[in-house]
Amino acid sequence: MNTYIFLQHYWWFVVSLLGALLVFLLFVQGGNSLLFCLGKTEEQKKMMINSTGRKWEFTFTTLVTFGGAFFASFPLFYSTSFGGAYWLWMIILFSFVLQAVSYEFQSKAGNLLGKTTYRTFLVINGVVGPVLLGGAVATFFTGSEFYINKGNMADTVMPVISQWANAGHGLDALLNPWNVVLGLAVFFLARILGALYFINNINEDDLVRRCRRALWGNTALFLVFFLAFVIRTLVADGYAVRPETGEVFMEPYKYLTNFLQMPVVLFVFLIGVVAVLWGIIRTLWKPTFDKGIWFAGAGTVLAVLALLLVAGYNNTAYYPSTHSVRAMVEDDNFAQTWYVFWVLPMVFILLNLFMVPRYQITLQTGRVLQVYIVMSIALLFLMFMFNAIFLLMANSLNRNARLQQENQFLSMQQQRYESLKAAIEEARQARHDMRHQLNQISALAEAGDLDNLKAYLAKTVSRIPDLDMNFCENRAADSVVGYYCALAKREGVPFCAKLDLPQVLPVDEIDLCLVLSNLLENAFEASLRTAPARRKIAITAYVHAERLLLVEVENAFDGEVNEKSGLFRSSKRKENGIGIQSVQHIAEKTGGASTFTHQNGVFSAKVMLCGEKQPPETADSTTELYGKCGK
Repeated sequence: MNTYIFLQHYWWFVVSLLGALLVFLLFVQGGNSLLFCLGKTEEQKKMMINSTGRKWEFTFTTLVTFGGAFFASFPLFYSTSFGGAYWLWMIILFSFVLQAVSYEFQSKAGNLLGKTTYRTFLVINGVVGPVLLGGAVATFFTGSEFYINKGNMADTVMPVISQWANAGHGLDALLNPWNVVLGLAVFFLARILGALYFINNINEDDLVRRCRRALWGNTALFLVFFLAFVIRTLVADGYAVRPETGEVFMEPYKYLTNFLQMPVVLFVFLIGVVAVLWGIIRTLWKPTFDKGIWFAGAGTVLAVLALLLVAGYNNTAYYPSTHSVRAMVEDDNFAQTWYVFWVLPMVFILLNLFMVPRYQITLQTGRVLQVYIVMSIALLFLMFMFNAIFLLMANSLNRNARLQQENQFLSMQQQRYESLKAAIEEARQARHDMRHQLNQISALAEAGDLDNLKAYLAKTVSRIPDLDMNFCENRAADSVVGYYCALAKREGVPFCAKLDLPQVLPVDEIDLCLVLSNLLENAFEASLRTAPARRKIAITAYVHAERLLLVEVENAFDGEVNEKSGLFRSSKRKENGIGIQSVQHIAEKTGGASTFTHQNGVFSAKVMLCGEKQPPETADSTTELYGKCGK
């Protein structure tokens, strides 16, 4: 292991350890969130506040050190996450500032806001801090919407390497359900640790009994969310790095593989989980046991440390970018946003499950019941309005993206129509001149001038336009291929098309047209930069097994392919090629695949699109038609 790799591993261990300690120290926030739930008297609330008030500096200092360690060891991550996702981190920091202010001023005589307000601030910090920190840590596994362009370092005006890809600037992390799941798991873990800390630190029987009762519900909810996140992470695809090239790719069961290939980390994780459960169970099982915080705290550090090591070790891309340069909003992307619709209903249900049994007698009071009913109706109305607005926005985005694709296709059809119209006009002109040409041929034949006759016939034939531009039965694909065929012949590029595509395709026509246009455009531009004697474009497309559509495009190139780390660079701009990325995105969206190779001066692109099985009446209606090969 070279020095650079060693330092990367060393610093990732340091950062992971700081993150694990930070999660343990969130028992302060967990205790604050229990303030109004467990503290029934003023004296009990004071004891809880005094107990956590002596420890909150540790949490805040560790949080700052955690960020500072990232700044010192992984500056690109720091500038991307802490700079780009600033809304998420600013809210986290603001909640901790509220905590510090509340501890300082709640007991000051004559404060303007009152003691209850500052205590409410403590509860807000106790809820917001763990949830958002858990969501931020989850992005180490799920990724975030940002992109990096190191070429911006040369920009003297704004040398910003990383930029956020949306207006959420970090808040979009909460739209990923698995980030929210881990955030809730951290929140309930913090409440467990807070209750265990109070049991160990406060000598008040009634308050301790309430802490023990609070362990039951919080432990159950923690296990649900924690196990859901861990199981999903182990069975999901992960972001892997190919060390020799630096290429990032998706690997099935990546994090499970990391655990199996790093048994020491797996052992640490299991020991940590067992220690947390032992601290909780022992506290619940034995009423006199008050050392649960030490077992659960140590277990938390070990378990979180193992999870963070799994996210960064063994050639794993931590904090991957989920942004694509030309990511298209499709209907299936909207289908993946189903989780947004259950956020508010779940909040409403949990609120009622908490309020009704706990304050049943209070809710039976006339005025309180009226207020509760009004608030419930208002929440339901807001829930309905939010879902309706989101639905309209999502449909609008999907519709606009679809229209852009259709407009691109229609533009190609219009250009194809103009080419056909020009060819037809040439044919009419040739037919108009045919009488004069026949007279000239007749005169040469009567004179017996065979040489001039042959030359004249060859010249006349060359002027007759080639109208054989029908490549397949599918009009959409025929239009795209015909357009680029006309361009190729105009520039003297040999074009060979072999298409076997029926009128009804198993895949979306728009997707196919985008694949064909991107591949043929790249092939055409590469041919123009190639010596005339070596120019050629060949395309093959056919349906296989009634649901797979296979496309292959080959073209000659000048021997220079801008490729770096498995990514092809554009020849027209200082960034990755959009065309190939678009093809890759479409292929992956349909469940297919794409490969791009280049050798011996020939660039080859192979794309497989997966779709539905063709209807029986159209499955056998294909006809194999060939375009002419040649100039």
